[in-house]
Amino acid sequence: MEVMECFKMSKEGDVLTHEYTMIDPLYLAEHYSHSDTSLFRTDKFIPYEREDFKDDDP
Repeated sequence: MEVMECFKMSKEGDVLTHEYTMIDPLYLAEHYSHSDTSLFRTDKFIPYEREDFKDDDP
């Protein structure tokens, strides 16, 4: 199997695009290509209230 990947950052610097293609003539009838995007943030993490779930059994 051969995997080719490409990562691109938008000009604004706020969206990262991940493109990839998988090539495997043994298991795939044709190349498989896909892409996805992620927001790139530099904001500080904002804590939030949460409840810990713990087992009541010792």
